[in-house]
Amino acid sequence: MKLRRWPSVAWGILPVVLLACGAGDEPGGASGSRGGKGGGGSASGGAGGAGASSGGGDNSGGSGNVGGNGSGGAGGSIEPPKIPDAAIDIRPNEDAPACSAVVDENEVVVVTTVTPIDLYFMVDKSGSMTTVDVPGNPTRWAALSSAIGTFVDASGMDAGLDGGSGGFGVGLAFFPITQTADGGRGGAVSSCNIADYARAVVDIAPLPGNGTLIKNAVAATPPSGGTPTAPALQGAVQYATSYQAAHTDRKVAIVLATDGQPNDCNSTVPNVAAIAASAFAQTPPLPTYVLGIGPSTGNLDTIAAAGGTRAAYMVTASGSDQLLQALNAIRVQTQTQTGTKIACSQKIPVNDAQALDYGGAVVTTTVGSSTMKPPQVANAAACGAAGGWYYDDPQRPTSITFCPATCGELSPEAGKSRVAISIPCLPPPIEPPHAR
Repeated sequence: MKLRRWPSVAWGILPVVLLACGAGDEPGGASGSRGGKGGGGSASGGAGGAGASSGGGDNSGGSGNVGGNGSGGAGGSIEPPKIPDAAIDIRPNEDAPACSAVVDENEVVVVTTVTPIDLYFMVDKSGSMTTVDVPGNPTRWAALSSAIGTFVDASGMDAGLDGGSGGFGVGLAFFPITQTADGGRGGAVSSCNIADYARAVVDIAPLPGNGTLIKNAVAATPPSGGTPTAPALQGAVQYATSYQAAHTDRKVAIVLATDGQPNDCNSTVPNVAAIAASAFAQTPPLPTYVLGIGPSTGNLDTIAAAGGTRAAYMVTASGSDQLLQALNAIRVQTQTQTGTKIACSQKIPVNDAQALDYGGAVVTTTVGSSTMKPPQVANAAACGAAGGWYYDDPQRPTSITFCPATCGELSPEAGKSRVAISIPCLPPPIEPPHAR
């Protein structure tokens, strides 16, 4: 909770003047009549009368006028009135903490989608993956192998944070699948059969458990063949769609990793993009992320955009560190698009030092460049089309909840929505006056 000091309170004290009578019978400051009693003292002594009695003042006697036997009166004595000192006796209790319970943009409760996330890799193992793009760097295949291994290890460590209790899942297949002229596997001819690519080499399963199988499969696969991207992607779509149908509690995305333009099996950028677009149009959508490896990848952005992921991730120098960064970026983008959002219920920070003014709460939501202050409503039943928010308990609230209309406006894209909740403290207590 952030502590925010309230402005100083200025306390006005009306001046009070108390008058007290001295020894004389007449009000202070009056002149005594000839032969009468002296007047009572005031701040300056009254004039002495001709009689025997004396005029009195606060501190010194007044001078008697000549008249008969009268003489100057001796100073009277009165107790000064006790007027409270505004600067000392009545003031705000400055020892009482001033505060404002604020949940600001840096403290918003952000929840990852409860739908676990799975990535299905369709990896290009064509012969060109043995190329070294920069002298001293590893081959494209060696760099990608290292990046994938590090990626699954690191993702496995964070699996409980990303995808709920089911973990972050990964599966894998390669293209091309090569065969001999008679259909046997192991030859140099790329298969154009979609069904061949619809079978995973490593089925999707949560990390970290599946990490070892992924790394072993990559290590056991030598690069060879051409780039039949169209049947490879179509096979990946079939596998991922079937998996998604059997795992409706999870969200699947395809990662197409390739070092060249589609060529074999009548593969072209337009027809591969059409396959990606069709997959993204499914319910639920199946996005395709594209990782370009090397300097001659062609227009892979077209495929990525058709697959709902805007642009390809390009690594032109075959560096394992750069490839790992790209894989991590794909993972983040996947999680963002699958529902990371601000929670519809926000906890109110506990404030043990001072009571909060719950009636003065201000809630602000920001979506993109639009900022709104939804109104407070009594309860969930009072929520309407205009939205709003309400306390869980109006007397002793511990959280606020957004009405469905307001919560629905909070964008599911990370970084696009903000919530600020400001609850001021009640004014600090006043110390009682103290006599001096």
